[in-house]
Amino acid sequence: MMNYGPKKEYAYNRLKELAGAKQTITYGRLLREMDIDPIESWEKNRHQELIDILCKISSEEYEKGNPLLSALVIHKEGDQLPGKGFFVGLFEQIGKQPIYGPDQRLAFWVNEVNALYEKWKTEK
Repeated sequence: MMNYGPKKEYAYNRLKELAGAKQTITYGRLLREMDIDPIESWEKNRHQELIDILCKISSEEYEKGNPLLSALVIHKEGDQLPGKGFFVGLFEQIGKQPIYGPDQRLAFWVNEVNALYEKWKTEK
């Protein structure tokens, strides 16, 4: 896997900020914030760059015993959950059993997002 340097650093810091604010972000918005055109990205299959960055961030967090930060990146339409790359690709990468069923995906996601909000909550 490539070293994504500033893009990975931006995504990591942005996801921590979102977790502290108890918010999620869509794939398209995060792509735009990282100066990657979402339409061009999907047309040219360059969205893999974002997926690789998110998997790397979550793998590193998982190794530290932390919740998976990429759970905060969701589809704008449809189920409004992370995609297959999260529930299958990332899980296989970190040695977890992939989740295929929609009910199981939702249950895992809700628990993971709540754990992220608790871990990164903003001190007031």
